[in-house]
Amino acid sequence: MATRIAYAFILLINSIASWLMLTPWALEKLQHLTLDYMQIRCDGKECYGWVAVHRINFGLGLFHLILSLLLLGVKSSKDPRAALQNGYWGPKILFWIGFVVMSFFIPEGFFLVYG
Repeated sequence: MATRIAYAFILLINSIASWLMLTPWALEKLQHLTLDYMQIRCDGKECYGWVAVHRINFGLGLFHLILSLLLLGVKSSKDPRAALQNGYWGPKILFWIGFVVMSFFIPEGFFLVYG
């Protein structure tokens, strides 16, 4: 039960971050944090954060894809790899945040096709 609550909490935090990215304030802060490396643009025009939302959700999706590949074939909680699903929360959260941060350095063209 605790594992389900933890994954639901990650989804909640991810959803709140995505929602915040739709505000002009968050976009300005994001551009400032990346030292103006990342300009939020959609085909050269200004947009309102949907690209940032796709990047955040891409990071979460990649996190779950890698976890699912690592756990492929696990049939019960007795399997040694099942500990990846139910434990190691510190490293898992760091990987999730890392994937989200990494997604902001992927070129915009990928997300125009992906989104």
